Amino acid sequence: MEIYETTDADFEKLTKFMELVDSEFYPPLSSRPGGIKGRISNNLAREDANYLIAEVEGSVAGVIGYRKNWNGTKEAYISFIAVHPEYRRFGIAGSLDNTLMQKLSVDRISCLQDLKR
Repeated sequence: MEIYETTDADFEKLTKFMELVDSEFYPPLSSRPGGIKGRISNNLAREDANYLIAEVEGSVAGVIGYRKNWNGTKEAYISFIAVHPEYRRFGIAGSLDNTLMQKLSVDRISCLQDLKR
């Protein structure tokens, strides 16, 4: 498995993946303001936001999206996480989360925003 940070060139790959898992979210991502393409455009390859993709043999197995410095803090917010149905129960979500935490620690962001606050 390879995990990498996305670039603008990954737009279509992310769109297809989010369309695949769309109905698993409530409300579906496609029915939210901006839809799937708006969500991707607002987070893709930005200084304060991006996605990490986990690929297995060239196929997208999972994606995690995040925003750094959430609400002006040194915290991050996970804006999206999903694993392809065929790759579930292989620890991919955990691997994405661990990779993101390592990346954030380099930027001295030590914790994730708790939505319950």
